[in-house]
Amino acid sequence: MMTFRPRSLFSWNFSYQGPGLEGIVAHSVWGESGSLHINGQDYTVTCKGFFEKEWFLYRGEQVVAKARKAGFFGRKLEIHTPRETLLLVPDGFGRPMRLTGPGHEMRFAPLHAFTRQGEGRGSYREAPVAIFTLWLTTLLWRRAARSSSPGGAGS
Repeated sequence: MMTFRPRSLFSWNFSYQGPGLEGIVAHSVWGESGSLHINGQDYTVTCKGFFEKEWFLYRGEQVVAKARKAGFFGRKLEIHTPRETLLLVPDGFGRPMRLTGPGHEMRFAPLHAFTRQGEGRGSYREAPVAIFTLWLTTLLWRRAARSSSPGGAGS
C-alpha cells in the first residue's frame, strides 16, 4: 500500500511513501505540467496540446510514458509506455481512480470525502508509471476542485 498527502494545507503537491517507494509529486501552479521525485530520481511531466492534451513523463530526454484522454468527455485516460497501454478510469462515484493493464492493477482513493490525503492499493510493474498515474489522479482532483469552487478559480 502507498500513502500520499499534501505537502501543506493548500498544496496540490504530494509526498508519498510505500514499500520501496518514497518521493514527491509536484504540479506547476500554472498549466498542467509538473515533476516527480521517485527514490532520488527526478522526472519531468510536460503537457502538450490545448483541446486534446497529452502529458509526457520524461527522465532526462527519454520519454518514459505518455497519457491522453480516451474521449472528449469523462475522466478516462490511456497511458502508453514503450511496452504496453494502460487505462486510468474512474472507480465508482467520486474521486477514486483505477489503473488497469498488464502488470498493473492499482486503485487510488482519498481517505475520506473531505481530504486530499489518500492511498494507492494494488500492484504495479514499473514504479515511474505508478507514480505518474498518481500525478494524473491528483491532477484530475485539482481540476475538479477548481471547477466546483465559486468563480471556477479553485484552490
